[in-house]
Amino acid sequence: MERAKRKPGRPALWESDRQRERAYRSRRSEKVRLVDELLLAARNAWWGDRQLQAILNDGDDAAVLRALTAYYRQRHWSYGPPKETSDAKESS
Repeated sequence: MERAKRKPGRPALWESDRQRERAYRSRRSEKVRLVDELLLAARNAWWGDRQLQAILNDGDDAAVLRALTAYYRQRHWSYGPPKETSDAKESS
C-alpha cells in the first residue's frame, strides 16, 4: 500500500484552480460592491469640512476615495485619541 506523498506547507483550500479563481472573483466582486456602497454613503452624509463636502458632491469615484483616505489619515491615523482641530475649538 503506497502512501500519497504530502506537499510541504499549508494544505490546499481549493480542489482545483477553477474553484480558487471562482472564489477570488467572488471576493473581488463583493469588495467592489462594498466600495460602491461606501461611496454612496459618503456622498449622502453631512460633513463639517466644506472642502471635503465639495469633493464628495462633485468628484468622481477616485477623487472621493482619495479625499476620504486623506481625511481619515489626517484625523484617525495615529493610535490614541484624535487631535483637536480648529473646528472642535470653535464649537467649545
